[in-house]
Amino acid sequence: MEPAPKIQRRRGAEFAVAAIVFALPLVYLLTERTSEIFFWRYSKPWLISSLIYEACFAALLFSYFRALPAPIATLRKLVVAPGASLVVVLLVWEAYLQATDDAAFTPLENIGRHAFDPDVGHVYLPNYDQVIQSREFSAKWHSNAQGLRANHDFGPKPAGLARVLVVGDSFTVGDQVRFEDTYPSVMQSEFDRLYGAGRVEVLNAGFPAFGTIHERKWIEKFAAGFEPDLVVVGSTPNDLLENRFPILNIARDGALLNQLATEGDRKRYEDHRRWYSLPGWVARSLVMQRIDALRIVDRLKGKGDSSHRGAFEIAQGKESTRLYALYEREITQARDAALRCGAKFAVLAIPFQEQLRKPGANQDFSLWGVRVKEIGERAGFPVVDLLPSFRAARDPSVLYWREDSHCRAEGYRLIGVGASASLSSLGAEVNLPRAR
Repeated sequence: MEPAPKIQRRRGAEFAVAAIVFALPLVYLLTERTSEIFFWRYSKPWLISSLIYEACFAALLFSYFRALPAPIATLRKLVVAPGASLVVVLLVWEAYLQATDDAAFTPLENIGRHAFDPDVGHVYLPNYDQVIQSREFSAKWHSNAQGLRANHDFGPKPAGLARVLVVGDSFTVGDQVRFEDTYPSVMQSEFDRLYGAGRVEVLNAGFPAFGTIHERKWIEKFAAGFEPDLVVVGSTPNDLLENRFPILNIARDGALLNQLATEGDRKRYEDHRRWYSLPGWVARSLVMQRIDALRIVDRLKGKGDSSHRGAFEIAQGKESTRLYALYEREITQARDAALRCGAKFAVLAIPFQEQLRKPGANQDFSLWGVRVKEIGERAGFPVVDLLPSFRAARDPSVLYWREDSHCRAEGYRLIGVGASASLSSLGAEVNLPRAR
């Protein structure tokens, strides 16, 4: 039989471990601010969860001051030991990820360049310089006097020049790479090679958080001023979800804010930025980014592994059918807006990284491009489906950033080369000259 002092020391050590390990979730619960407030800084569900956890935590610590039956004491150890092990594993994993990350990271605020627009929510400030940076990339960013990402201004269109206006979302503007590596710039290089320099000019009108509805509104408001001969819309699967909101994001003090954001969201964002915020540290941790990418909670709820699953459904549900109908309406109106500018119209079906993986039940990742092509056939405009060229790449991992959802330069090059080759083959059908 063990001496009583030794038992007491072991129990004291276990108490200390339990107090430290299980205090961490309590600190997280008590210091987090929810976007919807019921009491002080908490929503009703968060407050109830906190109270339940506090009661369990207090009961755990109180149990060390009571003589427990052997089975219950053993059960307590089976709770404390895995909890402590999990904390150690997560800390070691985070340290490893931080040490092996691709790039040294100095935090920068990727805000400042946005200006409010009442019709689309936001555009770019003219003549604005910035560095866009994350843990994975750092890219210089510049807007011209007309508020496009460009290295020069665009004057009146010279005679004999065909102007291609590429309108899209964050995949089009390509914040993650140099301007020369964005896919509209690759299209420019390819057109120069095919036609000779000075015959075709490509403009990058990409804006983050634009869906088809916002691209359509931008074309209606701004496209005519650039005298385009061809308007190309770069479409991605998340357009289906973003089209639900006539204005998705607005600009305030140079930053983008979700139109649905509350004052609680703003305060929560500010809380997370404080150096002592445990929820902020957790949100910024590389481990949590990896875990979030697995979408474990959504899978347990039966939502699958993608928020864009409606774009790939084989047997379409009501929501998927409704979203595609909304997309068709908006893209057709975008075509009409281009025609009013005297321009032809085309669409690029740009794939997401998840489309290169194995599909789940009732999913076919090729259906995004297939259905957009069917819409194009009904509405009378060409569609370039870029998924086949991405699937043919020998190493798909080099096409997208590991943490960021957007393309690397290699991925944008595939888009630019594929788009320019397909569009140039159509020639006069899309107001492009004959190749040399």
